Amino acid sequence: PRISRYSNTQNKINEADFSSNDPFHVNIETFANRVWTPGERSRWFYERARGQYQVAKARAATTPAQKKVFTQEVPTSQKFTKTDLAKYLNSWAQQPDVVSQGAQKNFTAFMERLSNTKTLEQDEEWYKRLISQAIIFKKAESIAHKLKFPAYRANAITYTVALLSYRTQQRVNLDSIWAAQAVSEALAETIESWMPLVHKELVGSARGRNVTEWCKKTDCWRHIQMMEISLPEKLEAELAEGQPLPNVGRDARVENIRLTAADRENIATVMLVPDQVWLDIHKWGTKHGHLPEFQCGIAHTLVAYAAGGWSKVPSRKQARWAVEIIEKARGKVPSLDAVMGHTRQFA
Repeated sequence: PRISRYSNTQNKINEADFSSNDPFHVNIETFANRVWTPGERSRWFYERARGQYQVAKARAATTPAQKKVFTQEVPTSQKFTKTDLAKYLNSWAQQPDVVSQGAQKNFTAFMERLSNTKTLEQDEEWYKRLISQAIIFKKAESIAHKLKFPAYRANAITYTVALLSYRTQQRVNLDSIWAAQAVSEALAETIESWMPLVHKELVGSARGRNVTEWCKKTDCWRHIQMMEISLPEKLEAELAEGQPLPNVGRDARVENIRLTAADRENIATVMLVPDQVWLDIHKWGTKHGHLPEFQCGIAHTLVAYAAGGWSKVPSRKQARWAVEIIEKARGKVPSLDAVMGHTRQFA
């Protein structure tokens, strides 16, 4: 790959072309060739190298009847490339700012992140979840096409998918999506209702700047994360039946409490703050006595939660107090102001 990369100075070669033989992509192709969708009527096709789909079709289908069978078993709607793969996974991994940098740059960033991942078990279940993420993204694409945005359609798609992943804490039941080969009605309705709002916010938050360039910024993603937008009850009920939030759900189960839109907004706000910033807030609150002891304790707890990648989610009560802590610390803890910017005040 390195020889090819540096010797091809005259011909246009995409960065993704150099990764075709990477074991990661070879494994995906193997699964795609082997794993059929439920009912075993079709399978997905991973185009590890450019033009591979047409080559496979030409080899397998030499007569009109054979071509019909091939397109039924491997429809073009179930074909995806390496750059498509990077879009699906990075959007669900809540990196829409990276996806917005374009197919090749996003793919390069994806491969760099992959190289820094110590262990990644690519088994059949992992592959099925990958396809479920592809189905979510493709549904978002079809909804965006129906909505007929005049511009910034691609940005609205990746940001909506990322926001869905963020606000649900990835509790969407990917196994059910694989089984149905489609998203649920509640999920589709959520995407369709959110996307115009996300699109409007992307354009408005640019404040006169080039919107395409603004969408490539981490600050843009932080701004979208702070949108006042709530999960519809229909989708929330579906998520509750699947994977409840780790320790938000405990209070709800014991006391039979449903999280309100405000609870959800508070939790989302708290989880926007990194561990180092919560540590700075804790130091500020304890050293100068700006926070009562119990709030210092909450800040200290959130340091651990954030450092653990939010595998533990703040409870509704913790989140309510934490938002008050954030409000007190704004303008006084520089690292917090750098993270939050000045998107909106907290209630």
